[in-house]
Amino acid sequence: MNTPRHLIANRSHGNNDTPSFDPTQFAYHLETPSSLVLPEDEENALQRRVGEWGRALGPVGACENWLVEHMAVNSIRIDRCAHHEIALRNRQARRASVCWEEDRRVAVEEIAVGLDRKPALVARRLQSSRHGCEWLIERWEMLARIVEERGAWDEKQRSLALDLLGVPLELRDGPTRVDARPNESAAVVQSALAKAEIERLRRAKAQSLDELDAWDRRDAEIGLGAELSRPLQQLLRYEGRCSRNLHWARNQLHKLQSARDADTPARPSASLTKTEPERPITDELLGEDPDSDDVAEESTTAPDDLPCPASRRDEPPRENRRARRARQARARQLAKAGRAV
Repeated sequence: MNTPRHLIANRSHGNNDTPSFDPTQFAYHLETPSSLVLPEDEENALQRRVGEWGRALGPVGACENWLVEHMAVNSIRIDRCAHHEIALRNRQARRASVCWEEDRRVAVEEIAVGLDRKPALVARRLQSSRHGCEWLIERWEMLARIVEERGAWDEKQRSLALDLLGVPLELRDGPTRVDARPNESAAVVQSALAKAEIERLRRAKAQSLDELDAWDRRDAEIGLGAELSRPLQQLLRYEGRCSRNLHWARNQLHKLQSARDADTPARPSASLTKTEPERPITDELLGEDPDSDDVAEESTTAPDDLPCPASRRDEPPRENRRARRARQARARQLAKAGRAV
């Protein structure tokens, strides 16, 4: 099967004996070697759009017909993306009204996975939301219960407390907030630290985070913010790619049609056609004696050959950047050789 590049090459070499547009002569071979598998409604819409756009754009030859079909297929895909976007927004709005708490907890757990690797960043992110603060409070409450029942924390529990505080890994060798001074009890220091962190996080929730979470939930229930979800972002990227493919095919079709129009000889303009010569001005019209020698005879017939403006084919071809630089380099070499002589 000939590819679009082969078809364009054949046309540029004069192979223009292909039939005119026929919307029923093509199999949909744009993505697979055989055909495109589409739902029945989309297949009917594609057939109808190929016919309408073919009659409107007037393609000639297999290559231009393929470009029209390529445009129609991508336009159908863009329409499909629009319908899927509406469905995704509605689905996420319904889910926000019934599964808001569960979904936010799952999102917090996904963030907390990197706490042991990047404690400073992850701890800040957890403290910026209501559910993140609740996750941190739960950990601090468990650490406080361990101190009350078993005494000071072991090394793993100490490392977890430092992660919850957001202490970087490089600053844990020396004394930290979880370590007691020589004259203090480690259990007392750690218990007071856990209780202070619990109080601080609860105060942050009450001051702003609870209200912000309520606003976010109301926005999600009416479909706002759905574009931040991963499925919708993937859909929008796919829609953008289809749009770029459509514009690419339209530009290629425009180039082929412009080249074909340039090869067609232009019809003579009405202003350049030979007109009927004007009536000569005679002596009778001037009211003078026709036998007088003072009247100079003038030629009143129109010239046979009117000057024709230069066509675009007669104009010198435009230089691209490489040709212009090569010409300038040759000029510099000639000037240098002239100075040397």
